Amino acid sequence: MSEKSKPSPMQWLMCGDFNEVLYQNEFQGSQPRAYWQMNLFRDTLNPLNMFDLGYEGHQFTWSRLNVSPYTQHARLDRAVSNSLWYDLFLWSRVYHCPSYFSDHSIIHLQIRNHRPTMDNRNRRCLFRFEAHWIRSKDCKQIIKNHWEHNPITFPSKIQDCVVGLMNWSRSSNKDLNKQMEDLKKRISALRMVLSLLLLKENILKLQNDLETVLDRIDIKWKQRAKLHWYK
Repeated sequence: MSEKSKPSPMQWLMCGDFNEVLYQNEFQGSQPRAYWQMNLFRDTLNPLNMFDLGYEGHQFTWSRLNVSPYTQHARLDRAVSNSLWYDLFLWSRVYHCPSYFSDHSIIHLQIRNHRPTMDNRNRRCLFRFEAHWIRSKDCKQIIKNHWEHNPITFPSKIQDCVVGLMNWSRSSNKDLNKQMEDLKKRISALRMVLSLLLLKENILKLQNDLETVLDRIDIKWKQRAKLHWYK
């Protein structure tokens, strides 16, 4: 074993796109993966005592969405560590999270040195005008209707608008999250279809719709984090 390939006495973790698979079952395409390429990858990790941490989620992390039978899928992204690191963070987990704007999945590594516990703390909900509401065409009409419905005093008008916005928000936010989840599911479903000629065009259309929904959600949570308040 050469000096460069000796195992490190320190804790080591590597996570990201390695641009190669370890085994043939981590690749799917019209032609099998070249064995010499996989052997080079294994020959790099083995002398360093680095091993794969496993994953939860979809098997493949990268896709080339050509027309069938030229579509390719592979597990190019992963997390590997040596035993010294693993012994310290035994309860760590790797998740393959879908990416809706890239051909690579998101690799989410949760580093834990103890068994995870549930946090059941409840937080009191206070009324705040949500910045992302102004992106909805319904918001202005909700305010107009409730403002004109109560013509007595200014405080009562404000209170009437608050009640109207809160009632509308409960259903609006649910619809927003539902739109996001529906668009994500449709994009994921299309990525699994290997023979549609208009596959890329359909995915691009759904990605544009998803960007619009995510933009509203982004504004919502930025405001809640007090980074951006609507003025």
